[in-house]
Amino acid sequence: MKCIFPILTAAVMAVCTLSVLPQTVASAITNDEILEQQLTMPVISIDTLGNSVNTKESYTDAKITIWDENGTIDTKDANISIRLRGNSTLNLDKKSYRFKFPKKSNPLHLGDGSAKSWNLVANYYDTSLLRSMTAYHLGDMLDNMPYTPNSRSVEVYVNGSYQGVYLLCEAVNVAKSRIAITEDTTKIEDDGYLVEMSRYAEENVFTVDCCQYEVKSDVSEDPEIAAKQIAYISNYTEQALHALKSGSQSETEKYIDIPSLVDNYLANELCKNVDAGWDSYYFSKDAGGKLTFHPMWDYDLALGNNTEAKGISDAKGLGIFDVTDSSANSNPWLCYAIRCDWFREMLQARWDEKFAEIETLPDFVRTEASVNADSYNRNFTKWNTLGRKVYNETDEAAALKTHSEHAAYLANWLNQRITWLNDYYHSDAFAEGVFLDETN
Repeated sequence: MKCIFPILTAAVMAVCTLSVLPQTVASAITNDEILEQQLTMPVISIDTLGNSVNTKESYTDAKITIWDENGTIDTKDANISIRLRGNSTLNLDKKSYRFKFPKKSNPLHLGDGSAKSWNLVANYYDTSLLRSMTAYHLGDMLDNMPYTPNSRSVEVYVNGSYQGVYLLCEAVNVAKSRIAITEDTTKIEDDGYLVEMSRYAEENVFTVDCCQYEVKSDVSEDPEIAAKQIAYISNYTEQALHALKSGSQSETEKYIDIPSLVDNYLANELCKNVDAGWDSYYFSKDAGGKLTFHPMWDYDLALGNNTEAKGISDAKGLGIFDVTDSSANSNPWLCYAIRCDWFREMLQARWDEKFAEIETLPDFVRTEASVNADSYNRNFTKWNTLGRKVYNETDEAAALKTHSEHAAYLANWLNQRITWLNDYYHSDAFAEGVFLDETN
């Protein structure tokens, strides 16, 4: 079902941060009216049943209705629990959410299988609204990483109030269709571990060299066993990192699934991911297996959308930082890997193998922005972020006044980035381990 771009009332466009919004407020519209306003994307309507959603620490009950892009009902009045998600983005007006079904579900047939947990990501810092989706599309191409989150853009209403375009995507967790590792919290070496390198680490934390890590999979409820589990994965991680740091391929292969690290490096380098050494950098270890580097996560400040680090917004130059300076957001895995001659040879071979697919990324951005232009444009009737600085984007990007211009900016950046990397990966400088910045 499609209709002409609706004229929204001021009440419907009023800012809502999902604190307390019972359905009886004046701006609320019904699900039938929401469907009448549908443009080109799937639509999600959440009813918080009069409850507040104002913390990421606890869930509250709600109901969800989902229509696909044709206006066909996908999920009707299903029970869910919902909370906020994010770290620094918790302070923004446009919130991101995590929600759970009581039983495994697959809304919009998005994932490779059913699961309970899903995310609605606001992407407020990314005025293109396309960067994380594009990064995950790249991750799908790089299939030596076993898992990359499935995602698609949707329009969201909360208690009948329009909230804009969000990215519906799978949550990063252990499941058969996601991080498919062993779950046996009674064991130590024979358990599976999902780990995030994060400076926001809070629970089940360990430190290796300068970096903090958090075990994201379940550990034992027995504190003594849990301590042994954390110690085990901490020691294994340290051995793996130091093997990579030594430069020995044979030692590294004892601990690390190298093809996954090659793909992970390629993805983060192409995207110039400023957060790779700060947060949301994942790997897993299955029982009896090696460290496997996946999944990609959270790329709203990548792909030319950040100026916090020198040269990070430029399509030219490497995105890695000085491994001796922990304040520089350095990712030791990526920095140590690229120093190895054998790793660079594998990286160049993998780039050549995937180059024809990687070249399609700019067109992916242009097509997504064009097909869903009306829905993306409507987002900015709610959130007036066009033509102004939102976070740390370049002045050139901040001055763009339409969504189509932001999409074109991203597509052009990708074109330039792919061209620069292709030239560099086939240069004597790369073969000899000369690491070029944005000024060459």
